Amino acid sequence: MSHAHAHTGAPGPLTNAAATPPVLVTGDDAVAAMKASVTRYGFGELPRSLHGDVLAGLRAEAETQFGGAVHAESGDEAPLRYRARVAGLGDYALSLLKGPEMTALLEGVFGQRFTLSENISCYTFYNSDDHLGAHQDSPAEQCQVTIIVYLHATSPDRDAPDTGLVLNVYGEEPESVGHARLRIPTVAGSLVLGAGSRFWHERPRLKPGETVTAITGCYRRPD
Repeated sequence: MSHAHAHTGAPGPLTNAAATPPVLVTGDDAVAAMKASVTRYGFGELPRSLHGDVLAGLRAEAETQFGGAVHAESGDEAPLRYRARVAGLGDYALSLLKGPEMTALLEGVFGQRFTLSENISCYTFYNSDDHLGAHQDSPAEQCQVTIIVYLHATSPDRDAPDTGLVLNVYGEEPESVGHARLRIPTVAGSLVLGAGSRFWHERPRLKPGETVTAITGCYRRPD
């Protein structure tokens, strides 16, 4: 993804249901498969499930927000190693994440309602050598459900065994790290949900030429 020419304006929130497309273009079987994966592995995906117009709107907003992105990198001695750029969400992304379709999806997969934790949800931009080490999302009470929405994902070799365009999912114990129970490919337009505060997960270091732009967010139980 090139950030050389940011858009001068982002789309507004998804407010008029009659005038806006559905957020997701997926069927009951795909949602059932995601639920089964979450039950078994802690994480699941809806591949290429974002409506094209919605994906375009999110990409436009991400380009705008990239202008205010900050570099985030851990120190050498930090228990969690990471490097990326992050930026706040705009109205378009927030309206999607808090909207009725996402609310219904979360309830269908996890069996209860959740509220977006806006303060720890953001756009995340990964480039070559960026990464996010194995971790459980915290604070746990604010991140009972993790969401990742992939907007851009490029690689010269997606099938390389050491590609960074994958989310490795482990178990609930630290000893499980390094032995992935599930590897979710990073594909633009796909959506990932998981119990991120319970199950260890990581994004490997991106190879030269690889980039990822994503929404990374958290949901909590309503107060």
